Amino acid sequence: MSRKTLTVPTNAALPHIQRLPADSPDVAKTLSRLSRQSLLELVLEWLDKKNRAFCKPYLMRASDEDEDEESPYTPAASEEEIVEAYKELKGRKGGKREVADRIVEGDWRHGITMYQLAMAETRYLLDHPNSLRWNALQLSKVTGSGGSSAEDNIEVIDESTATSLPRFNATTFVLNLQKEVAPVTKAHYYITRVKAFGISLLRVHIHDSPYNQPLPGAASTASEGSKSVFLVFPDDSPYVYVSLATNLGQTVGMEGRSLRKVVVDVSYLIIYICNTLIHG
Repeated sequence: MSRKTLTVPTNAALPHIQRLPADSPDVAKTLSRLSRQSLLELVLEWLDKKNRAFCKPYLMRASDEDEDEESPYTPAASEEEIVEAYKELKGRKGGKREVADRIVEGDWRHGITMYQLAMAETRYLLDHPNSLRWNALQLSKVTGSGGSSAEDNIEVIDESTATSLPRFNATTFVLNLQKEVAPVTKAHYYITRVKAFGISLLRVHIHDSPYNQPLPGAASTASEGSKSVFLVFPDDSPYVYVSLATNLGQTVGMEGRSLRKVVVDVSYLIIYICNTLIHG
């Protein structure tokens, strides 16, 4: 007697290996923004041994021989074979379309993982550092004068104690952020170190939220605009920077605005708690 599978709701973050269809608008949009050179370097990063577990390509299997006959690309037998193919593309001139087509119709025809999409968006941000505007949040020790007048009630940041304040830890921050965001939306979290800039970079990508569904009869706007928010944690700094919007004409749709509001509100809450602990 076969057992029935029981599925229960979970507040866990979306796993790195969850795949989006290769023809997903999010995938097409992200890949189309990258240059040929960046696409080729990105694929080689996907196939690096440290990332390979989250970026597995489509490989030849005996059971798929008939299915693969209609594909314009013959599946490779190993990751190393794919690496050599993209190195060959990197060594000659051509358009980025042939690279993007090979990715979505060939080597990753079975879908792009959330981890791969995060790496692609991060690659674009590093290629175009001025593509986003940022809001700075500071962990600071606030002192009050204790007076009764309006001017006396103004909070003053004590800059002299800045060097003794605790610094942000990106991993700890994202664990707290995930706990607060989980009840209202499904999101994917990606953290990477950018040694050249001395920063830790966090990308939060909204995937599904019950609060962003269109009203009956209304046109859906869920796929419009950016669904990601970036947070930057500079080394040895009491600041965290939250992305606002792009300067390159990219719209920020309802999901993007809702996600940013949740992330920023929770970020303020986390910083407020930290400041309270410092003052206490």
